[in-house]
Amino acid sequence: MAKITLDEKGMEFDRKWFPSWFPHPMSPARDKAIHFFSKILAVANPAQYLGDEYQSVQKDLAKMEVRIALSYPDLYEIGMANRGIALLYEAVNRLDFAYAERVFAPWLDMEKLLRSENYKLFTLESATPVALMDIWGFNLNHELLISNVLLMLDLAGLPLLVEQRSEEDPIIIFAGSASSNPEPLRRFADLFFIGEGEDAILEICNIVRDSKKRKLSRKARIQRLSEIIGLGHPNIDNNRIAKRYITNPQMHLIEKPILSNIKISQNRMVVELARGCGWGCRFCQAGFIKRPLRNFRNVDADAIVQKTKEAGWEEISLNALSIGDFPGLADLIDSLTEKAYPAGISISLPSLRIDNESADIIEITGGVRKSSLTFALESGSSYIRNVIRKNIVEEDLYKMSYIFYRRGWDIIKIYFMLGLPNFHNIDEAGEIIRVLDNMSKLASAVSPRKRVHVTVSPFVPKAHTPFQWVAMQSMEYFETSLRRIRAQVSKRVQVKYHDPKMSILESALSRGDQSVGSAIEKAYQDGCRFDGWSETFHYSLWQKAFEDSGLNLLYIASRGFDITEPLPWQYIEAAHQKQLQYDYLKSKKISMENNHKDPDQDIIMGIIEHQKRQIGGKSRRNNPETTLGLEERQLIEKKWIISFSKQGVLRFISHLDYLELVKSVLRRAGLPLTLSQGFHSREKITLPPALSLGISSMAEPFLISFFSNQDLATDEVRQKIQSQLPLQNRVGKIYPWEGKLIFDNVTYYIYLQEKIFENTDQQWLYESFSQFIKTGEYHKEKKSSGMKHGKRNRTIQSSIQTLKKIIEAVLETNIERSLASFQKPFAEFKIKLNDQNAIGIAAMLNLYTMQTWDLPWHRCFFVERIALNGETFI
Repeated sequence: MAKITLDEKGMEFDRKWFPSWFPHPMSPARDKAIHFFSKILAVANPAQYLGDEYQSVQKDLAKMEVRIALSYPDLYEIGMANRGIALLYEAVNRLDFAYAERVFAPWLDMEKLLRSENYKLFTLESATPVALMDIWGFNLNHELLISNVLLMLDLAGLPLLVEQRSEEDPIIIFAGSASSNPEPLRRFADLFFIGEGEDAILEICNIVRDSKKRKLSRKARIQRLSEIIGLGHPNIDNNRIAKRYITNPQMHLIEKPILSNIKISQNRMVVELARGCGWGCRFCQAGFIKRPLRNFRNVDADAIVQKTKEAGWEEISLNALSIGDFPGLADLIDSLTEKAYPAGISISLPSLRIDNESADIIEITGGVRKSSLTFALESGSSYIRNVIRKNIVEEDLYKMSYIFYRRGWDIIKIYFMLGLPNFHNIDEAGEIIRVLDNMSKLASAVSPRKRVHVTVSPFVPKAHTPFQWVAMQSMEYFETSLRRIRAQVSKRVQVKYHDPKMSILESALSRGDQSVGSAIEKAYQDGCRFDGWSETFHYSLWQKAFEDSGLNLLYIASRGFDITEPLPWQYIEAAHQKQLQYDYLKSKKISMENNHKDPDQDIIMGIIEHQKRQIGGKSRRNNPETTLGLEERQLIEKKWIISFSKQGVLRFISHLDYLELVKSVLRRAGLPLTLSQGFHSREKITLPPALSLGISSMAEPFLISFFSNQDLATDEVRQKIQSQLPLQNRVGKIYPWEGKLIFDNVTYYIYLQEKIFENTDQQWLYESFSQFIKTGEYHKEKKSSGMKHGKRNRTIQSSIQTLKKIIEAVLETNIERSLASFQKPFAEFKIKLNDQNAIGIAAMLNLYTMQTWDLPWHRCFFVERIALNGETFI
């Protein structure tokens, strides 16, 4: 053990331990920030609240005339996948006078921490309290997000109700499909936006800028904003709100997408090819409110693949409501596959229509990774499919499924809905069971490995569709039908379903009137939030909230409307009401006659026999010429050690997230990673031992295989890698390596705040830590570690003794005072232990500080790994 000199560089220390936005050592806000930050490890996945992602926008706050917060009111991992937020973020931040920052909904543990510390909800980019923004926009893609909006407003210290907001409060704007009926939400939003907002957001910024210069009141600003096409509120002169849409959209790729430090739900390149849909499925709200159909022009396959490589993504997702209708789709996918496949990039599509053209498209997307195929059949009855205008021939589903089972796909996913308008009392559940029995026979005829996954969702009538007038089926109907389906399908079929209680609530919120707003407010106050998550959804609380507001949840959810009565949302001009009326009446006249006959068992067996004669077992994309790229990579495989620091925000990400980040950095740097062979090819990388969350590292060595004879230990390669790293982190040593990478010992630094020595003696600190161990908190936290009880106890006891020696040495040492202006200097001490004990001590220290928040100092210990096998790798 050896004493290390006191760190006299406060800012350098900050860069190692804190996010880039952390208050300066001399800032009056620093004490409160340190106190809050010291507890962040207590929440799940703390990195989601800390920002500092690669390519997130940083601006000089003093020069910003307009500041906007953009929110998708769900967890970071969900919100970061929202393309609407990404488009608006880029559009605003192109302006030199405006700054868009992101805010997502904090999970329950973070909510508790914010409330206990009286710390207001803040933005990711600059940690500014959201209440200081000029505009706060929410993207409401579905109705079950609304309680999270109230949660976020509350945590920001803002009034929930429009009439209670002050002159200084930001203007709250709701957008997204759940805003297409503003009535249940009108008491919470200052304005609603209907339509596509990429150009409207620029008008908003200019009006806010001008209004601030003219020192207009908040009410006057809202009035001016309501004059923008697409923006409005029913309280403002009872105005109608016209849908806004872009008439001639061009392909747009986000120039500098934010690349998350942690796993998000859709971490891939999303390429929008069209908006709107020409099919007119009568249940589909998006198909009507996003009309007219507009195919994007100037779609450039080279640009798409290049941007995907620059972002380090492994997948390109082509996106449209009806992707199969995009002109030249097969040629586009062929071009993309030719360029993307050698780089290990796959192509994915949303669910396709079931026809021969879709079969050709599916075949050419299976080059790198054959994921599951998804088909939206919606109903097992051809009559109901005609009613909803989903003109699919069931026999085509069986033909396509059999072909692609034979060509390597193991799973076919099928979507169904229950409770669709059914004017002849068709047995919906029975028809679904029949289709799934046929699919099970097809799968078993190919291989025991083949499976069918089905998702069944209750049908929720939505505003601005031909079915906006129909009644929703009862809870009993949905629950009985789902039980029957689950009980009667083959074991080869995996059934998932959407909770009918959630669907009942969704219906009440989507077609309710102004009175529903009081129930929403009451439900939030009673504890409702994250209603789209099964573990946090409380139907009974919503029932009670409706009852306390004098409303009947089931009645509002299931009621139908007479076609002549006024609708709550009729002032929203999102679809042509007369056309919707005509279409609805037309669907009621569809008879059982002239419907396509549903296949029987003889037809199913005939399909199997016919397809056996027609097709081989392999796809044309899996020929030797196509797969040669991966095989060649093994011939010149070279192994290198490259080390990376894990500091700042990165010390709050998990081991697996860190691995994914390193892989992304290397792909973005253009280094040719070697892929494994097999069904799911992956990069060949050996990781260092895992670090406990919160522990930093000066340099973590990765053993990485490259498909290249290139010398990587050059300044040019180092600069390429460094340029792709997140803030505050750096690349370390780079050198070739043969054989395996084995770690026998580890070296850690332990940093202690100097303040710990002012009022603390050696015995008290040791007894405090020992008492913490005796309470069983450490044992409780580590109960799922997989280590046997006796071995764990021996490790803990050994670690305690080592820690005692550290504390004794630290407290007996005369600490040099810092000469710098760093307010809270730290003392640095180094220990050398075997890996198991060192990791044990580090984990205990982290947990100890989380359990002792009431101590007179903010955080006692910071732990950093500096060497493995005696080598620093810096």
